[in-house]
Formats: sequence, C-alpha cells, structure tokens
Amino acid sequence: MYNELGHYFLVLGISVVLTYKKRPIVVSFFFFFSTISFFGNLFCYISSDFSKYNVFTNSNANVLLFHKIFGTWYNHEGSLLLWCWILNFMDFFFVIGLYPTIFQNEGATKIYLFFTNH
Repeated sequence: MYNELGHYFLVLGISVVLTYKKRPIVVSFFFFFSTISFFGNLFCYISSDFSKYNVFTNSNANVLLFHKIFGTWYNHEGSLLLWCWILNFMDFFFVIGLYPTIFQNEGATKIYLFFTNH
C-alpha cells in the first residue's frame, strides 16, 4: 500500500509542478507530495515489502533496521528521490523566507532562520 501511495503522490506532485508556476503554495504542495513519496518508499524498505522490485533487489529480511533505512537511498532510484526531496526541502524554506506573510506559523519561520543563519 505504501508503494502505491508513494507512486501516486510522486506523479501528483510532478503534475502540480508542471501545470502551475512557482507560486509559494505550489512549492509547499510539491514538498508535501515528495515527502509522502519518499517516506512511502522508506516504509516499504522498513517493512521488507518484497512485492516492490526495488526493495526485492536491494534489501534483505535479515538486515538490521539501520541498514534498511539507509538502503532506501542506496540504489539509483532511491538516491534520485532523496536528492529531489532535499532540493524541495531547501526550496520550501527559501519560499518561506521570501513570503513570510503567507506562512503565519512562527515555528516554520524560526526553522528557516535556523537553517539559513549558520
């Protein structure tokens, strides 16, 4: 189930980005959708869901949880998904810094300032 949700949210996020301009709400939607997609892939590795070919070829049922988590981006597809997620993460905090009035949550602004002032 996590596999299908991750796939659908990834396709939905890509379609949102390709159909709309870079508005702050679109960036936050794409960050949300790519986060769900990445964690869907992560949960497939943690639960050893061998019905997914990616997990079947790159994981084992007897490995430790630590290795299952890091096995998510060990392969080509997982590393590309992690790279896209990191870019979305930074883009999301960049948009929060540009448009602070849209995001009224002070916690999110403090997190942005923490990552950008160091």
